[in-house]
Amino acid sequence: MKTFKIALNLLVLTFIVVILSSCGNSYETLSPEVLKSNEEIILNSVYWDFSETKEYKNGQKMQPPMIFDKVYAVVLNMNSSNIDMPTIEGKEHEIEFKWDDWNMDEGDLEDMIEANTPIVELNMHWVDPMSANGSNGWKTYTYFFPQAELEDGVLKLGRQYRIGERLSGVNYFPYFMENPLDAPMSGGNWMNLKDPAIIEQKIMYNGEVKTIKQFLSK
Repeated sequence: MKTFKIALNLLVLTFIVVILSSCGNSYETLSPEVLKSNEEIILNSVYWDFSETKEYKNGQKMQPPMIFDKVYAVVLNMNSSNIDMPTIEGKEHEIEFKWDDWNMDEGDLEDMIEANTPIVELNMHWVDPMSANGSNGWKTYTYFFPQAELEDGVLKLGRQYRIGERLSGVNYFPYFMENPLDAPMSGGNWMNLKDPAIIEQKIMYNGEVKTIKQFLSK
């Protein structure tokens, strides 16, 4: 009887472990080729979101408005050599990976990197037009696409999430002025928002096509 109870307890414990392990987030594994062939789609999504950041919104309320003249974006995990997994696995990231509809922890970060889920760096450069000494600076955001998956050969990004911090163990690229686009591993793209030709560039987000100028004037 005692042996039966022990066996039953082990069976129940195993069942609980299986249930708990199945409750975590799962990520579809994407090949490096998928990231490269869909780089423009990924970057366009992040470019669209830059006008939703608090820096841009608050800057537009100033009189005169803050100038955002350069925006740079790059898919950080496009090249596996850009990721230092031992550092990531051994580092306790002081980042609150929590959103209203998606909770993540350290294990999720490692799983997303292993699955090649797009992780994007966004740098935006601001200039205070009223500053006598040319006050300016950069702001860096990191974007995640935990729901990214291939459907009939088409990459569906799902909702994106951003944090205003850098990840330890991930090689972030210097601001584009220090990192020409033809440099090794540069990837990505940048926009000079003071250039009339750039401001009329069209980007697509969730099937909607608009110019950069239209997004910034909404």
